[in-house]
Amino acid sequence: ALVPDAEERRRLFESVAYECQMSAQPEEAVELYLAADRPVAALALINGQMSAAIAAAVDEAGAGAAGAAGTGAATERLERLARSGRAAAERLTGLRGGGGAAAGVAAAPSPMGFGAAAAGGGAGGFSSAAALASDPAARRELEAFQQLGVVRELLLAARRGRHDQALQRLSELPFVPTERSRVDLCVRMSAQLHPALAERLQDIIAAAADSIAARRQAVGRDAAVGLATELAVITQYANSLPGARLPQAVYRKLAEAQVFVA
Repeated sequence: ALVPDAEERRRLFESVAYECQMSAQPEEAVELYLAADRPVAALALINGQMSAAIAAAVDEAGAGAAGAAGTGAATERLERLARSGRAAAERLTGLRGGGGAAAGVAAAPSPMGFGAAAAGGGAGGFSSAAALASDPAARRELEAFQQLGVVRELLLAARRGRHDQALQRLSELPFVPTERSRVDLCVRMSAQLHPALAERLQDIIAAAADSIAARRQAVGRDAAVGLATELAVITQYANSLPGARLPQAVYRKLAEAQVFVA
């Protein structure tokens, strides 16, 4: 190796990664942060990129640009980010291989959070969970990545008309209430959301309104009562968010959905 000392190599990789990040080369920066064994820095960058990439992939799916195979440019970029995110998550949780919980984080994330994922790795997983518990920054980035995976599936399912799947994913997001007793807690949680999740909050609520309205047309009266209750809870939550958190278009969509479920 040109730089034989491992610590010196790590510092070199980290320095070049930072330069790439500042030069708007995020994917190169992520790979270098991973090479420097800085998975938290890599995951923080991935999360910021994934939020915008999810929005682009959803737009692409709506426009039909991805084609039958779903391999449009935005979808491909999102997949690359998800793979890099899984690699960073594996570093943080100590899990390796296709069978580990972290390997499925962006495709089918666990709503149980970092502790459950780390515990799945046996003794090494427990030690990783302990390390994460003492590192709030690492825990925040890992949980955000897991939840972005849920957001991805929710928004794509809603855009593709799979509204029952979208509502199932909605129930996996801990900061969006589906029961009235959780509204206040979720409002407090939303005030402290990771920026990457906060950017997609308006899309999440809009998709929930669309999916509830669409499902109302396909279910019987008893199920419709449950949908109306869920919509009322989400509307109360949206109205309780501090400040101008959501665009007016989202509130209009909620109001329109209430007409459908009434």
